[in-house]
Amino acid sequence: MMDFLQRTPFFRLLLPLVAGIVFYQYFPDFSIVLIALFCFISFVLILCSFFFRNSQKQYSFRWIFGCGIFLFLMSLSFLLCINQNRKSEFDNLLQKGIFKVELIKAPIEKANSYLCEVKLIQMLDSNEWKTAKGNAIVYLQKDSSAAKLLYGDRLLVETEFKTPERALNPDGFDYAKYLKRQGIGATTYVSSQKWEKIDFNNSFSIFRLADICQNFLLNIYRDFGIKGDEFAVLAALTLGYTDDLHPDLRKSYNATGAVHILSVSGLHVGIVYAAIAFLLAFLNRTQRQRIAKSIFIILFLWAYAFITGLSPSVMRSAFMFSFVALATCLNRKSQIYNTIFMSAFFMLLINPNFLFDIGFQLSYSAVISLIFFSIPARKVMKTRNKAAHWLWDLFSVSIGAQIGTLPFILYYFHQFPVYFLLTNFLAIPLSTIVIYLAIALLGVSFIPILSSAVAFLLNWSLIFLNGSIFFIQNLPNSLIFMAINTWQMYLLVVVILMLTAFYFTKNYRFLVIGLTSFLFVGVINLQAHY
Repeated sequence: MMDFLQRTPFFRLLLPLVAGIVFYQYFPDFSIVLIALFCFISFVLILCSFFFRNSQKQYSFRWIFGCGIFLFLMSLSFLLCINQNRKSEFDNLLQKGIFKVELIKAPIEKANSYLCEVKLIQMLDSNEWKTAKGNAIVYLQKDSSAAKLLYGDRLLVETEFKTPERALNPDGFDYAKYLKRQGIGATTYVSSQKWEKIDFNNSFSIFRLADICQNFLLNIYRDFGIKGDEFAVLAALTLGYTDDLHPDLRKSYNATGAVHILSVSGLHVGIVYAAIAFLLAFLNRTQRQRIAKSIFIILFLWAYAFITGLSPSVMRSAFMFSFVALATCLNRKSQIYNTIFMSAFFMLLINPNFLFDIGFQLSYSAVISLIFFSIPARKVMKTRNKAAHWLWDLFSVSIGAQIGTLPFILYYFHQFPVYFLLTNFLAIPLSTIVIYLAIALLGVSFIPILSSAVAFLLNWSLIFLNGSIFFIQNLPNSLIFMAINTWQMYLLVVVILMLTAFYFTKNYRFLVIGLTSFLFVGVINLQAHY
């Protein structure tokens, strides 16, 4: 354990950051004065640690420096939470009137409306425009005018903004809390007669530019005749565009355990990283070439993150692989766990609410679990047969990822895909082929015959991918339904950690704690049924 802590300094830095974020969730009204006092104490402790000139005393009292850093990062994350949640403050709740708003994201098409995330600019009050503040979700009635709206459009809307609905059932999805963590303070529905476009914000915006780039690439797919479910999966798989995923298609991927491939994350960024590294393999002869190669890889990774909309999952993966590229450039073996915790540390500094994002939790639990379990699993089966080696790697990675994400899957989705192994054996290779063909299509789209051939192969690869998902979904008993509450989720995490610790240490205390925790999971289930 001590060896692990020494080799992963960012794990030690991440703990106080997470502690401060969790503390804010339970005590949001905690005194700012006390937080400032904690910051002052942390600085005193850090300074005191430098007064020990004797090396032996410095080592003996190193915990003083550690306590100072812990207290400082915990206080910092608490203050970051306060600053982040101020973005969800909304000044004009339950005030019916005319508002001037600006779209801060591209509209998303729904069944009967267009979802528009907007920021308030002004409100008409007694024939006088007054400054208004806050972000909101506006549902515009579905019509041809709403379909033409773009990022940066400014509208006049006549409406009344209301607080989002809170969870009505215990452990139900709290939509209001979810929106608050996204910086959204209100929602409203506006009919076609109650709004009009008045202006467009011409100032530079990196997110608007990303939206334009994404639409340009999506139109390339459309121009080559890729449509329907194939286009929806391709757009989600390669560019993070999920607006065309209809509920039945999403349900099929959920039911088979393949929904992770529809969310651009570590798998996709890793494939892009591998492709770029392969294409730039000739830049390995000198140190200057290796530095140039790393710079090109990092630029390509962030360009890819840019055109996918800079979503948290892509930014997280781009951070991770950027650090891997830098470590490779410096001829240093990247300590994989430290790299993972480093990316999480910087992500939470950017937005502490990422900690409660479902994708964030599933991504990190899956990555850490598959690395932890797949490494010893590879030692179990050693073979020179490349096909057998590849199959065993895929098997161990699938099992490892599923172990780590099990408590979160049961808690958030209340279901478990029985045939997840079969899904991964089919979906991961096919999705990898789709991503490589999509990159090839975008690269040769201006060459008539070659681009048509690549588009043909890409379309049929998508047909096979969707067909395999539908086949697995229709197998008997493909889903197990099981709902657990928050405490059961925490207990299942403890069960996995303790049984894993017992397997590696053979210490029976871990086994007792793990089995006792599992017993409590059952007791809570009986109590809930009663």
